[in-house]
Amino acid sequence: MRAVISLGGSVVGFPPDVEWLKAFRSFVEEFKEDIVAIVVGGGPLARQMMSVAARFGVTKDVLDEIGIATTMLNAWIVRSALDGLVLDRPLHFSGPMRTSLIPVFGGSVLPGITTDFVAALLAEHHGAAFVNITRVGGIYDKDPDRFPDAKLIKKLSYEEAEKLVFSSDRREPGTHFPVDVAAFSILRRSNIKAYIVGKDIENLRRLFRGEGWTGTELTP
Repeated sequence: MRAVISLGGSVVGFPPDVEWLKAFRSFVEEFKEDIVAIVVGGGPLARQMMSVAARFGVTKDVLDEIGIATTMLNAWIVRSALDGLVLDRPLHFSGPMRTSLIPVFGGSVLPGITTDFVAALLAEHHGAAFVNITRVGGIYDKDPDRFPDAKLIKKLSYEEAEKLVFSSDRREPGTHFPVDVAAFSILRRSNIKAYIVGKDIENLRRLFRGEGWTGTELTP
């Protein structure tokens, strides 16, 4: 399976989860021919930095810029963990590209554009699947952080998923949701295969091998 990976900043961690990143490297080494690009989110680092800046009353576009900067910091950490497998420098997304090594992106050059949206555009351009690695590991019938009885939904149509995610996608800088509505619109218009999974490396391997895996699959 050829895929673009949207790697959540919460999975990278703050401070970064070094042991997980080492395990992720072994996964990338195994499937490097199948990974088109890796797009890295800001996660808790972004939210912490933006919460400090917000106390000074700055506008939301400034908060977006801070979020973009933190995605680049996380992208540098991922680039370091994947040294030799990826391009030497992480990139701001300004358009699709083709390289012999895997490019690592740290978000867009434009405020308001999420890393999921960037990954969806790349998946669309390359005719690849979209794989979102998240802390929560899928889409649930309700917020799993607030409701212990939340149930993982294994398969959703794009229409059903948009309705669920729209309720939590406030389009505010630093908000957290599995995949945002803008990314869904890209995935849906091109019928891109999309998978939302957790950070379990063996589960990722099963997904890329086409074996039994745990998470949410989005279907047209």
